[in-house]
Amino acid sequence: MSAPDQPRNAWPEDPAGAIREAEARLAAAAEGTPAWAQAHNDLGVALNALRQGERAENLRRAISHHETALAVLTREADPVAWAHTVALLGHSWNNLVAGDRPANLERAIASYHQALAVITESGDPETWAVIHYCLGNAHTGFPETDPRRNPRHAVECFEAALRVWTEEGNPIRWASVEYALANTLCDLDDGNRVENLRRAATLYEEVTRVWTEKARPLQWAMLQNNLGGIHVDLPAQGTARDENLRRAIAYYEAARRVWNEFTRPGEWAMLQNNLASTYMNLPGGNRTENLRRAIGLFREALRVRTREAQPLQWAITQYNLGLAHFSLPTGPPLENLNRAIDAFEAALPVLESEEHPGYREANRASLEKALRELGYLEQPYMLTTPGKRALWLLRRRLRKPPSGSPA
Repeated sequence: MSAPDQPRNAWPEDPAGAIREAEARLAAAAEGTPAWAQAHNDLGVALNALRQGERAENLRRAISHHETALAVLTREADPVAWAHTVALLGHSWNNLVAGDRPANLERAIASYHQALAVITESGDPETWAVIHYCLGNAHTGFPETDPRRNPRHAVECFEAALRVWTEEGNPIRWASVEYALANTLCDLDDGNRVENLRRAATLYEEVTRVWTEKARPLQWAMLQNNLGGIHVDLPAQGTARDENLRRAIAYYEAARRVWNEFTRPGEWAMLQNNLASTYMNLPGGNRTENLRRAIGLFREALRVRTREAQPLQWAITQYNLGLAHFSLPTGPPLENLNRAIDAFEAALPVLESEEHPGYREANRASLEKALRELGYLEQPYMLTTPGKRALWLLRRRLRKPPSGSPA
């Protein structure tokens, strides 16, 4: 999920107008008074909601206004006003993606915990739920390799918010929290992978009661995509595996009713890639037909995932395309291998430069395997110019040169 914003119904409908109104109140208020501090708070809220101009600058200004308000609204003087202001400060830090993102998230988390020392579930359930929702998003906002990322705490925060926001009482917020909880469960590595995935699938299905194809088509399509991904990830063997993957295909195909190449090209390309990977891994049915379908889908995705626009996604799709060609059980073997090698070779320079060791090593190994098999199938090929190029690739790109030798 993207960085969370505070709930939309807490924002002014006209942020620019709210800024002008708060600035007028600020000019009229005596400095250091509660009215002056409240005007600063309202300016911060409006700037947080403002989408015109530079987003990061708006959020930094919001932070400054909330911090100014806290000089007057102290915990000792007015603990409730102080706690609400600290929570607003947390929202602004949480939304600030620019700069040192992990440090921003740490400040947001600290602010939320301070606010929760005063704001309780029984005393102010709505604000308490908002803080827990935003706190959960903050815990999962760190990079995946950052030890401060804490999906377990995020799950606890989302579950707490759901005690307040129910489907009957507040379906919009309920759906948002259920979706966030499902996303977090998909990433949770606590030894209960299958249980977490199944629970996430149930949550996504529940959310479709609110995020319907008619009412919220874009969100509904994302739910279908995520449900497809869960069925791909669920461990199974034999017939059960085939059934899971065919269910995934059905979910992906449903999402394509909403996402298309022209209106949502990024999402559409992701779907094409997901569908292709699923067809490539189907254990049942006609293997050649499934692989050829996967090849067509990968090639369609590459119309959007270009090397210039999305180099890493382009290279990963090229790698997958190479795997599909390499796995084809029918057709001219040399043609299949040459097309696989072309795709692996295309991906090589991008994957070598990106911080993605898993794909880099897999692409290297696949290219080397394809080149070796090509030489085994047709020995004379190794004497041709393409064959010499293949050997050069093996020696120069897949192996480190000896110490002291030229690169």
